[in-house]
Amino acid sequence: MPFQLDAPLAHPPKPHFAWPLRALAFCLRRVAVFIAIIGVWQRVILRRAHGIEWTLDGTCKSCGRCCENLMLPSGKLASWRIVVWLRRFWHEGVNDFYPKAMFIESEGRSFQAYGCRNWTAEKTCARYTLRPFVCRVYPALALLDRPTPAQHCGYRVRERLRVVE
Repeated sequence: MPFQLDAPLAHPPKPHFAWPLRALAFCLRRVAVFIAIIGVWQRVILRRAHGIEWTLDGTCKSCGRCCENLMLPSGKLASWRIVVWLRRFWHEGVNDFYPKAMFIESEGRSFQAYGCRNWTAEKTCARYTLRPFVCRVYPALALLDRPTPAQHCGYRVRERLRVVE
């Protein structure tokens, strides 16, 4: 069957968690929005306090590349079973991400690729108001490091003008 552009995205099925965990994920998703909003403003304040000399300009082009290949850290504690289970519950149960079989090692850190179940065929987020923190701060994922948006991304880094007295 040939590839159709208007075909719905085929995301893998959601993992089955018991009903108490599904209810917990539902509540955590809503609480995480408030925490994410506080986190976004905290990042703005901390960057200004540290004298960050860049700002992000532009808007999302809705290409979906970041939604389909979200690289999330898989730290040194990933060998502990409880950490693996908590990470799986958070990413798959609360954030609705699904793991992909792609890992990257860079500068002593490891990352795993995830896709998002909320990315629709119309190139919109089905859960935009409840989107996770990592989606809200993209592409400036690190707190103080200068982001490097991809060429296809609608964002660009602009130098902040300094007033000299």
